[in-house]
Amino acid sequence: MRYLQNNDIQALAKGAAMLGSGGGGNPAYELLIAQYQLEILGPVPLLDISELKDEDLVAPIAFMGAPLVCLENLPSGKEFILIFDLIEKWFGQRPTVIMPAEIGGANGLAPICIANRLKVPVLDADTLGRAFPELQMSSCNLFGIQGPAFLADSLGNATIIHAKTPLMMERLARDMTISFGSNAALACYIMTGKEAKEAVIAGSISKAIHFGKKMKFSSKEIIGSGQIVDILQEVKRGFLEGSFTLDSGVKVCFQNEYLVALSKDNQVLAMTPEIIMPIEEESGEPITSESLKYGLRVLLLRIEAPDIWKTEKGLALVGPQCFGLEAFLCTQSE
Repeated sequence: MRYLQNNDIQALAKGAAMLGSGGGGNPAYELLIAQYQLEILGPVPLLDISELKDEDLVAPIAFMGAPLVCLENLPSGKEFILIFDLIEKWFGQRPTVIMPAEIGGANGLAPICIANRLKVPVLDADTLGRAFPELQMSSCNLFGIQGPAFLADSLGNATIIHAKTPLMMERLARDMTISFGSNAALACYIMTGKEAKEAVIAGSISKAIHFGKKMKFSSKEIIGSGQIVDILQEVKRGFLEGSFTLDSGVKVCFQNEYLVALSKDNQVLAMTPEIIMPIEEESGEPITSESLKYGLRVLLLRIEAPDIWKTEKGLALVGPQCFGLEAFLCTQSE
């Protein structure tokens, strides 16, 4: 077991934003919470997947909703304490390990913010290797992990959702999140340590820290550059949907996450499940979808998708057709 220090947390925030492909929420607020918890309660224990016990109860946690809303409706941290109480009542025990449900954005830091308060270690893993907007889009779905989802908001409202399929879990949880004001805390795909060793994507937190410390990117990774000259954003169906355009003619469309990047002549530069990420040209800071601003000069990056999403089953769950992007498949670049 290793322990995350302040410099690790700062790199994690930046790297998680990059791996989130624009989704998961801007981690700035969660970084402040994590640093404060680190200061008063000490370093956060990070568990390697090989250190999991078969009998561990592992809880992936995240924030669910529209990232733009989360800029004003800030979490308090009490949400996950309430969720832990619900999990204990349902399973007869409290989780012994927590992990990010997705490594992207603020969700990558969610377990870091609460681990020491709950007195549990954080697993160096997630279930996506990036961020995706819907709950059925998870490696746990591919491995048949079932079980209820637990939701709570910052006002103390909470619910347990018992759905027959991951898709129905997404639909019910989305409706409840909208009722909570399009911002909620979530735990789902609760599993044993034995199940986690097979179903999760190992090393995600370490990978995010590595990307957060990375200073240079190759010409293969940079697929565009320019100044943001047009932004369309709309909170719709509980998601932040829209697009932004650079003065070079490159256009990027998103549904929380950046899903497709198109050249001036409408050729595909990158497409889900590839990770698409604009970063500020001067500072190198990643720009999540709710943080887009007119006039920013950016480099547009393409990062390889985790291997699990390149498989036939993975693409069926998170590929272009899942977001209505079939029309662009025939124009995708080699």
